[in-house]
Amino acid sequence: MTLAGTTLVRKRSITATHLGSSTLNHILAIGLVTLATLAPLSLGANNASAWSINGAIVGLVALIYCLALMFTGNPLRVGLSRLIPETLLATIVGGFIIFQALPTSLWGGSAALIDVDGNRYALEHITASVGMTVFSALCYFTYALFFFLVFQVSANRQRALFLAEAAFAAIIAHAVLGLIALTLWNDSLLFLEKWAYHGVATGTFVNRNSYGTFLAIGFVLGVGLTLRAALSKRSKLGQRLPRADEKFVMVGLQLVGTVLILAALLSSQSRMGLAAALAGGSVLIIVALAKTNLARSGLGLMVTIAFIVVSAAAFFVFGGGTLERLGSTESDSDVRQQLYAQVAQLIEAHWLWGTGAGTFELVYPLFHRWPVSPDLIWDKAHNTYLTLWSELGLVVGTLPLIIFAIIAARLLVLIKQRSEDWWLPAISLSALVVVATHSLVDFSMEIQGVVLMLLFVVGLGLDFSTKKSAPLTTSEPAN
Repeated sequence: MTLAGTTLVRKRSITATHLGSSTLNHILAIGLVTLATLAPLSLGANNASAWSINGAIVGLVALIYCLALMFTGNPLRVGLSRLIPETLLATIVGGFIIFQALPTSLWGGSAALIDVDGNRYALEHITASVGMTVFSALCYFTYALFFFLVFQVSANRQRALFLAEAAFAAIIAHAVLGLIALTLWNDSLLFLEKWAYHGVATGTFVNRNSYGTFLAIGFVLGVGLTLRAALSKRSKLGQRLPRADEKFVMVGLQLVGTVLILAALLSSQSRMGLAAALAGGSVLIIVALAKTNLARSGLGLMVTIAFIVVSAAAFFVFGGGTLERLGSTESDSDVRQQLYAQVAQLIEAHWLWGTGAGTFELVYPLFHRWPVSPDLIWDKAHNTYLTLWSELGLVVGTLPLIIFAIIAARLLVLIKQRSEDWWLPAISLSALVVVATHSLVDFSMEIQGVVLMLLFVVGLGLDFSTKKSAPLTTSEPAN
């Protein structure tokens, strides 16, 4: 065989390998966005059955994906070496959760629960409930593996943009479903009679605030994608500029979808969900102002005005209940402060080892006293930060916050460095702002349906390529 023939065969082999790997990643991408879309259908995936099923699905998909890569001889698109700080910290957290569930007799130690009066109750494990901590470990490793798989499919930035639009469409569908269930299906929950939150939109979630956080993530997706479509221009590599009519249709459809999400958010009457959405949207607009000539762009100005006008109209039509609830904010805040004070006592009593992942609802009754009403079941701390510290201790409970802070720093660097491909990092950063804000007063990040969608959106914004400007309108030859 001649040298030219050998070279031709080698090129064909490389091309076939790239095509096979690209197809594999496309299939994985569809599977991940489908899981993030369907997971909330099981009451927000806030139950042991959903945790087990979703964990099994993610584990099986990851196994098949890795075996397929081995069979085709392709490497991972993003290796753990690109995520050394996050990987080390995540490993410590996961290992500590498992450690909490081990018998203390393995190292000759002892553990005890302490109540508000200082009484001690001996335990055979650090955790107050081995079962709940094992389920928490299952959820934790599901999240870590899911997040890592998102990195693989988002390495192709064209695919990442498509997946962002798919996630946006999925949240629009959840918003429409929530509005229909509230108005046309007699305020039902999955065609069943609600047992709580009557008269407000909850979609397939039991809690309106978790639904509100889910919708707020969709809201910042909508704002970002709409502004990107309105401000799109020919890239430095000379890709075709969308025609005026194409841009008008694209911007219009995305604007309508964003308003539908806002309407459902207002119908949920989630005060903090609305505040979180506005916080995330504000960060996104500030970034857009800094990176573009949005303030001077006629079309950008028109889109911004359209958002304000249509949002005001949506608030007028759907926001009456939210306005009424704003009047009770002060009294609700007093109750939360009293609750947080008691949770702080719980944290102080178990500051080093925590009470065990997933055990707050079992341990808090030991500290529950007046003036926090005993007529209600307080199975959540209504503050994810306090929950982490109470269940994992102050040291390990802070590590997840550091991990997200590192991710936010990565996104900020991408936004600063990129001249074109910065929209998805900006959207991901805004989604982090949404959940960081809402987690101050609620527990949405303890609901699996919300967490999976957040990890999906944030993962799309992270780009580990060495390019400082990677246009989203190009097709990468790799997978």
